[in-house]
Amino acid sequence: MIERINVVFNLGYLRNQREFSDGADLNRLFPGKQHGQASTMFVRQIMIKIVSNLDYLIDMHTASFGRVNSFYVRADLTKKIQKEMALLQNAEIVIHNSSPEGSLRGQASLTGVPAITIEIGDPQIFHSKHISSALNGVENILCHLNMYNGCWVLGKVS
Repeated sequence: MIERINVVFNLGYLRNQREFSDGADLNRLFPGKQHGQASTMFVRQIMIKIVSNLDYLIDMHTASFGRVNSFYVRADLTKKIQKEMALLQNAEIVIHNSSPEGSLRGQASLTGVPAITIEIGDPQIFHSKHISSALNGVENILCHLNMYNGCWVLGKVS
């Protein structure tokens, strides 16, 4: 089964703000807490209800407000599956890093879910070329993982 979640933090998306109502950046609070601030409890529910049910994670972002982005991928390239997933994106840039503490990608990886982050341009702008490239890369990954049939995988996986 393939699950797609367009926006995890809907209220922030609708308000054009990255921070949760208590001012916290959700992507630095994983795995969250059972008790405490609303943001840490919200993040814990994402881990329990979503991440714990995944076999793979592709976390797609745009740049933070005030920043400029191209189309690039961040992944722990020392891990075979993550490296393959990252390279199959055919991105302009692939950056090796193990992920920041408290990030969704990092926590997913710690729980055994291979994860990459795809950055798709600037905030609040739809970059058609970047979006198309990212979607092609996702299709490449799905094909490579035998989750989708009848497609051509472009790029090297070595």
